[in-house]
Amino acid sequence: MIKLLTFTLVPLFLYSCSTTPANDDYMSEAKAAKAGKAPIVDAHLIPEAPPAPVPPPQSAQLSKQSELTLATASGDDEKIRSVSIDLLQVNSKNYKALNALAMYHYKKRQFEASILLLNKALASNPTSSEVYNNYGLVELAKNEKREAINMFRKALQLNPDNHLAASNVASIYVKEKDYDKVILSLEKSIKNDKASVNSLNNYAIALVGIGRIKEAIEVYEKILKSNPDHKNAMLNYSILLIEKQEKYKEGLDLVNRLKFVGADNESRQVIKDLEIKAKAGLK
Repeated sequence: MIKLLTFTLVPLFLYSCSTTPANDDYMSEAKAAKAGKAPIVDAHLIPEAPPAPVPPPQSAQLSKQSELTLATASGDDEKIRSVSIDLLQVNSKNYKALNALAMYHYKKRQFEASILLLNKALASNPTSSEVYNNYGLVELAKNEKREAINMFRKALQLNPDNHLAASNVASIYVKEKDYDKVILSLEKSIKNDKASVNSLNNYAIALVGIGRIKEAIEVYEKILKSNPDHKNAMLNYSILLIEKQEKYKEGLDLVNRLKFVGADNESRQVIKDLEIKAKAGLK
C-alpha cells in the first residue's frame, strides 16, 4: 500500500511574535516555577503593571490594541513583541497581549514560557477559544498529543466556529487514522466553506478511509480546481485513482502533472511506484 501524504498541524494562530533575548525573564520565571522557587523579576522586561500606575488615555490604549492587531495581520514579529509588552506594562492582565507573547515563545520553542503566559491569559479570560487553541499548539509541539487534543476540543466547545482548532485537532486524528473523528471535527468547517486546503486534503483522506470514495473524489476535484498545483492533493488523488479505482490513465496524468510541478524527497519514491503501477495497468 502506497502511503498517503497527510497534512500535519498548520500553526495558524491569532497572535505571534518574533525574536527574544537569550535571557528572557519569562523563561526565568517559568523555570523558577518548575523548580518550586520564587521567580526573579526584572522590571524592565517583565510587563507587570508598576505600582500606582497612571494609565494613558483610553484612546491611546485602544490605539495600541489596534496596533497589535495590525502587527499580527502583517506578521511583523518584532512589532508584535514590543506592542504586547507596551500593553502589558499598562495592564498585566491583557489576555490578547499575553497570548501574543506566548506564541512568540512558542515560535522560539520556549514552551515553558509560552505555557506560563497562556495560563495567565486564561486566568484573565477563561472563555477564550483562541487561547485554548494556542495552548493545544504548544502541547502538540511538546509531543503531548492527548493534552493537545483536550485543548483543541475545549477551544471548540467554547467556539464551535473556531475552524483553526477544528483543523488542528483533525490533523492529529488523521495521523492516528481515526477517520470518523476527522470527519466529525471538520464537517462544520466544510459545510460553512471555512476549511483550509490542508483541512480539505485531510477530510478527503478520511472519506477514503471510511469508504466514501465518491465524496473524496469531489473534495480532491474541488481542491485542484482552486489550487491546481497542490502537490499533496495531486499525490493523494493519484493514489486513490490508481490503487483504489484502477483508473490508470487518469492517475498517470496526475502523476505526470505532479512530476512537472516538482516533488519533494519524501514523495519521489511514492511517485515512482505509482508510475510503474499505472503503466503496468495500461498494458
